[in-house]
Amino acid sequence: MARSLDRPAALLVASVIGGLAVAAGALPGSVSPLLVALLAGLAVANVVPAAGARFQVALGPLPSQLLRVGIVLLGARGSIELIAAVGPHALVVVAITMTAVFGFVALVARRLRLLPELAVLLAVGTAVCGNSAIAAVAPLIRARRPEVALAIGTITVFGTVALFVYPVFGRMLGLDDREFGIWAGAGVHDTSQVVATAFAFSPAAGDVATVVKLGRNTLMLPILFAVALLFRGQESRFSSVRPSLLLVGGYGAMVVANSIGLLPDSFVTLASIASTIVLAVAMAGFGFGIRLAELRSLGRNAILAGFAAALVGGTVALAATVALGE
Repeated sequence: MARSLDRPAALLVASVIGGLAVAAGALPGSVSPLLVALLAGLAVANVVPAAGARFQVALGPLPSQLLRVGIVLLGARGSIELIAAVGPHALVVVAITMTAVFGFVALVARRLRLLPELAVLLAVGTAVCGNSAIAAVAPLIRARRPEVALAIGTITVFGTVALFVYPVFGRMLGLDDREFGIWAGAGVHDTSQVVATAFAFSPAAGDVATVVKLGRNTLMLPILFAVALLFRGQESRFSSVRPSLLLVGGYGAMVVANSIGLLPDSFVTLASIASTIVLAVAMAGFGFGIRLAELRSLGRNAILAGFAAALVGGTVALAATVALGE
């Protein structure tokens, strides 16, 4: 009974945080409401750990589900022209970045004597789509719970750091919205982190980053098949890739509908506002699950490997974005 009461309470707190963040985001000179919501949720989790843990358990997968709904609604203001403008350049950046990350993790894992399963989880988490990729690959390689926890903790910590670092460096380097969106979409780990990071730079950068990140997400299926082949004899389960494919399909359907004029202007405006609110609530929910103290509990070698992979991925993505830019 307590658990059934916890979810509405947790959702109410996340909704209040999200609503206040959106309202604050409308003020002149304010920062992204998504970043504000994430930081507020993170503050709850670390100032009142018991409440944050309870909210996280009560919400369960709801923040991820809200994230997918919010991104699909973002598609209402997207267009085929935007995807075409981002497309070829971004695909090359993503391919270069993923190759560099996989190669680097393979090298550093041997040097640091990481377990092969942990190395694979760190590689796919950094290169493909964060915690979703880790959750999808873990059953294929029969990864143990501590290895999964290490990988998710490492990805979460360094992906969260990107929220603060990327926008600062993006402005210092004079990147425009398109360049920053491609960099964030290719270099930041989890979808929630990409969205929060890019929208902290600008709404236009957020739109570009969403397109790039969804392109990365579609690569999870061939990656899963490749991992299954490398770990032959293990149980192959691909059901965990369905949410990503449905997300890409839903977003694409909205983009196409808007591009061919099926969506009235009033719906596009409403969907844009709704997406911001839904994403802000999702970010608050994600914030409940971020424990700064967990950094101390991660294995030292896992921390080093995760930091190095994040640094290599971000640097390569930035260099490729700038070098291949028009």
